[in-house]
Amino acid sequence: MTNAKLFSFLLLLIGFLPSVSGQSFLNLDFENSTVSILFPPSPGFPYERGIAQVEYWGAAASFVTNYSGGTLLLYNTRSLDATGVFLEGASYPIPAIQGNYSVLLDGGSSFYPGREGALLGQTGEIPPWARSLTFWSTSGSFEASFDAQPLSLVLLSTASNHAVYGADVSAYAGLTGHLQFRAPWQSMGLIDAIQFSPNAIPEPTLLSLFTAGVLCVVFVRLKAKKF
Repeated sequence: MTNAKLFSFLLLLIGFLPSVSGQSFLNLDFENSTVSILFPPSPGFPYERGIAQVEYWGAAASFVTNYSGGTLLLYNTRSLDATGVFLEGASYPIPAIQGNYSVLLDGGSSFYPGREGALLGQTGEIPPWARSLTFWSTSGSFEASFDAQPLSLVLLSTASNHAVYGADVSAYAGLTGHLQFRAPWQSMGLIDAIQFSPNAIPEPTLLSLFTAGVLCVVFVRLKAKKF
């Protein structure tokens, strides 16, 4: 390779670096989590309980400790009234949607005075090719934002234990910022399988909006159950 060709190649490489230098979003299915069991199954609680180190994510609610690179959450439990963010396994009464773990966002009940809700977020780069963000959830009330800009969520499909929601992120493709999910006050549900897609998001239909409302009512009723 001649010096001129080598110089041209280096210039091209340097020009390309900014588009790949951003930190990608990681642990989007929460499987990269480390659980420490503190309490084995017992007659009153027939599932193990403990604490979980969830890499790369940060959270804001009761029972949460953030650290550089991740967050510590209670495992296989939930609050009765206060806001909370928890990691749930497959054996819990509100079981993980898929795989070993899902995150439960609890925005607090009507008896809880704080109304800020529960937050889960991570800072990273949206892939340059991404046109949409999708995730699985059991709540139709969740909110999502990127760098404090609300994302308009659309119900894409439903399954026996979750629904799939999506949002158009084409305006933010290639940008680095904070992706956040929020369970508003008096809402609760699981979230899992977050991913970016090159596919566009269709417009919401009347049926999808009705289904989202039904899911919301179901999980508000689950809030009244005590585990």
